[in-house]
Amino acid sequence: MTTNFRLTPNSLKCKCTLLMTPLLFLFGTVATSQAAVPLNNFINSYTGLYDGNAKIALFIEKLNERSAQGYSVIYGTRRTFSGLVKKVGEVYLVRANEPGNLRSDGQFVLILNPKQPGTLKGKWTPFVSGISAKSFMLHQQSCALPAKKDLPIGSKRPLTDDELLNLNRYERNMLYAIHGYSFKDRTLASHYSEYDWYMPCFTDVSQRFSTIEKRNIERLLDTERYLEQSGDTSDRR
Repeated sequence: MTTNFRLTPNSLKCKCTLLMTPLLFLFGTVATSQAAVPLNNFINSYTGLYDGNAKIALFIEKLNERSAQGYSVIYGTRRTFSGLVKKVGEVYLVRANEPGNLRSDGQFVLILNPKQPGTLKGKWTPFVSGISAKSFMLHQQSCALPAKKDLPIGSKRPLTDDELLNLNRYERNMLYAIHGYSFKDRTLASHYSEYDWYMPCFTDVSQRFSTIEKRNIERLLDTERYLEQSGDTSDRR
């Protein structure tokens, strides 16, 4: 059972406030080799490894020189964030809090470098003790289907009975992965994060399947129920 906590940014200020100036200490060298772009170019979607194993999807929806809003998706959970923007030298520093009503909430600190518009350096710090902080480097990516060559057979044609019986769990869940499903199962999330095209954009992709994919998924679910009833414990499960 998930326990909700009511935490406010003010009550947690001593835990999550980060100094604005020591950027090199927090994130390393801030490169500025390219031509600068307007700040609103950062209103976009980004992805990359978040905890060393699984990808996060981060969406900046509103942004100006004073404030920022957006949300993140990882492990089947979507969390909003909002906060302040401050210019530090040639870069912008965003410090944005998640709502605080879950124990797993925290604060994002993002570096927006106008001379590197396709990437974000960042750090996430929890509001409470007992949870590890995360540092990450994200790149721009859209929530779109992968190239045709990367689509599984189940997206192209009806699966045969033999194929349904012999697909392993990663192959069976590929139809969800290509549509950007964010897996709660950390093994699945880590597996698909190895693919460049994968981005965990959504917590529900049921309305994104094609007619062929919907039919294959129905048959896959029927097959899973059959395997469970027959006591099958192989990798096909």
